[in-house]
Amino acid sequence: MYCWKCSLQNPDEATFCNRCGSKLREVPLLHETARPASPPAPHETTQPTSSPTLHETIQPPPAPIIEPPSKAFEPVLTTGASIGPTGVGGWLSYFCFALTILTPLTTIGQFMVAIQDKSDPTVVMLDVIVFFGLAAYSLVTGIRLWMLKPDAVRQAKIFLIVSLALAIVSVVIFAASTETSDTAITTGVTEFFGAAISFTIWWLYLAKSKRVRNTFKHTSLRNPGN
Repeated sequence: MYCWKCSLQNPDEATFCNRCGSKLREVPLLHETARPASPPAPHETTQPTSSPTLHETIQPPPAPIIEPPSKAFEPVLTTGASIGPTGVGGWLSYFCFALTILTPLTTIGQFMVAIQDKSDPTVVMLDVIVFFGLAAYSLVTGIRLWMLKPDAVRQAKIFLIVSLALAIVSVVIFAASTETSDTAITTGVTEFFGAAISFTIWWLYLAKSKRVRNTFKHTSLRNPGN
């Protein structure tokens, strides 16, 4: 009989181990130590775990959220503004030259002719105000067109209207005056028709020209506050 503690082989009839003195009959038996596991309670049943299906394991990625761009960074589309000529050139440059050079010189020349036969200082002063005012207005309008000011086209149209109105007033005054000769009246009417033709041509040019539209549309976009 082997000692369960020190593994010494002792006689079969021995009660205690000859080496360590342990009681040999206290060795636990195999059937006493190895006990079967208790079965599970009837009400505690294990549920089989279900494996995830295909549509549960593979989920499509979420759709990206596209936010609209802010209006502060919204690009300005100038549709059609880049088609055709742009800048001060062509007939626009001639119109600017006429406003800044030709019209002031012509107006001053007309003033010098008009005051030759006039002795009334009031009439002379009125002619000074009208002719020199028109020459100054023409000069300022031409300079604003050269400098591409946003409201230059509108100011040029106002100048054309003022010029035509002064031509009409001049013809009416000539016709109403009893001292005016037939030659003066004919000259006034001729000047009126010339002013009317000039008004019509340049008004249509400012309204229909691609160069004018392209040039001053870009200018108004660059200077929205002016």
